[in-house]
Amino acid sequence: MSVLMSHAASEAGTSGSMRSESWARMMTKDEARQFTERWRLVNEFVAEEVRRTPPEVKLRQLAVLYEAGRTLGWTEKLAAGEDEVRERWRVLKEKLGVRI
Repeated sequence: MSVLMSHAASEAGTSGSMRSESWARMMTKDEARQFTERWRLVNEFVAEEVRRTPPEVKLRQLAVLYEAGRTLGWTEKLAAGEDEVRERWRVLKEKLGVRI
């Protein structure tokens, strides 16, 4: 699979117009490794941030997200599909012989 990388900033200084050929090129293996390493570091940082976040803060964040969803009308839309989801779980449990 080819990976495209934008380098429009470097091209913008040399050309008045940006054609599709001038803003995208194949990423080299070294650039792909660097890209992957940068994202690995970002993901490590985010994971550590989440680990260090106190439960009280996480609960407040969850409450804010829930309230935003309620304000946007998502709870009603999600509730509309609950019966279908419950039926799917019932069928799965039945097929797998799970008794609760």
